[in-house]
Amino acid sequence: MIYFVLGPGRCGSSAVARVLHTEFNISMGTRFRKADKNNLDGYWEDLDFCDLNRYMLAGRITFPEWQIKVGNLIHHRSKNKKAWGLKDPRLCYLFGHYLMLIDDFVLIRCKRDIKEVINSMCRCYGWSFKNAEKVSNERERYLDRILKPFNCIEINFNEQRTSEYIKNIIVKGGIIS
Repeated sequence: MIYFVLGPGRCGSSAVARVLHTEFNISMGTRFRKADKNNLDGYWEDLDFCDLNRYMLAGRITFPEWQIKVGNLIHHRSKNKKAWGLKDPRLCYLFGHYLMLIDDFVLIRCKRDIKEVINSMCRCYGWSFKNAEKVSNERERYLDRILKPFNCIEINFNEQRTSEYIKNIIVKGGIIS
C-alpha cells in the first residue's frame, strides 16, 4: 500500500507526511530534504523520488528513463509488503504517470486557502505573486482533474494545523486503523 500525500506545495502536506511517518509508522523515505527556516519540522519528501521527478520535469532525463527508475524504486519500496508513502508537490504533474506503475494506494489531499498558499510561496521561495499564483492554480487544476474518479481523504488546513487534527482525520477517514 502506498500513501500519496498530494497538494500544490505550502499547503500542509509536510505536516501530513510527518504524522504518517512518525505516528503511524508509514515510511515516507530515508533520505529527506532538510528542515529549514520555511519548514522547521522538515519537508518529509523522499529525495530518491523527488530528484527523479525534478529531473524528468526539467528534461534532464527522458520519460522512459524516469519510468524505469521510478518503477524500480516503487518495486524496491514495495517488496517487503509494508505500507509506505510519497509526498512531493511535483506529484500534481506526475500522479497520472504514477498510476501506470501502481495498483494499491491511498490518496490524501491537502487543502489550504489559495491566497495563503500563494503568499507562502512568495515568502518562502522568493517568487513573484504572479508566478506563485500561476504555479499554485496550475497544480490545483491538475489535481482536480486527475483525482476526480478517486476517493481522497481531504485535510483542510484552513481550520487548524495540529498533529492531533491530522491524526483524527486520517483515522476517521478509515485509511489507518
